[in-house]
Amino acid sequence: MAVGRERLPARRRSLLLRVVYRGTHYHVRIGLYADGRLGELFSYGDKIGSDRRREMDDACVCVSVALQWGADIHELAESMGRDG
Repeated sequence: MAVGRERLPARRRSLLLRVVYRGTHYHVRIGLYADGRLGELFSYGDKIGSDRRREMDDACVCVSVALQWGADIHELAESMGRDG
């Protein structure tokens, strides 16, 4: 695990994925470090101000900060009870 937070560069590559969850369409943008590691997540889809939108935003912030502090994405998934 990293000793400190590794911030992403101001300009970075990203991936945009289209996801359908419980009948709602989302777009998830994944920001990447120069070496291809995941560094941040953003989601777009639900109505602004909706409970699910806030929950998705909060989850993305938590995962993004964890990744920037050196957490492994597979370990995060496993710790949440998901297949890693």
